[in-house]
Amino acid sequence: MRRWAYSWIGLWSLLNLLTLKLYPPISGAWDEPWLAAQGLHYLRTWEPVEAFFVGGLGRGGHGLLPYYLHTFLLGLSQLALPDPLFAARLTSLLAGALALALLYEAVRGKEGLLAVLILSLEPVFLFASRHARPEVWLLSLALAVFLVHGRGRGGAFF
Repeated sequence: MRRWAYSWIGLWSLLNLLTLKLYPPISGAWDEPWLAAQGLHYLRTWEPVEAFFVGGLGRGGHGLLPYYLHTFLLGLSQLALPDPLFAARLTSLLAGALALALLYEAVRGKEGLLAVLILSLEPVFLFASRHARPEVWLLSLALAVFLVHGRGRGGAFF
């Protein structure tokens, strides 16, 4: 099952990589250039642009770790790749592929393959994995924490 799961994740990543600039349309992704500029600013100054995004969970912020990781990777992608839109979306696509791999490792077997197939085709996950936003990094972080600290401890679900 592992080979099938990782083959699917590879195919999913390749198809999304080839069509990364087509969906979502740029008119629906107005904040991508702003987030990319935040990434460049963060790399140059090591300071966040707006306090709203820095751990202001009560005010709708994204939390510290996913924000800093995503912003750092956005800045690196902007420096490394010539196309700003592709570079900004690539970071979320990498996070989506990582989340799928971590999900398979968390569940494993036929159920893990089914979970990967369902999540990879789910429209909200697909949108978040193709849009320059930090939410998919949060999902990857949660799955990584589960794998490190939760697997094999007789949890309620696994």
